[in-house]
Amino acid sequence: LEATPNSELRVQGMKFTLWGLQALAATNVIALIIQKIL
Repeated sequence: LEATPNSELRVQGMKFTLWGLQALAATNVIALIIQKIL
């Protein structure tokens, strides 16, 4: 079975996007916690 480069790139892009959204959400949560502490 040969995987086409396009589909592989698409999967990598989706993973990277999900990772980015998770990082952004974590940053927002940390910022909210800091605001509540200060």
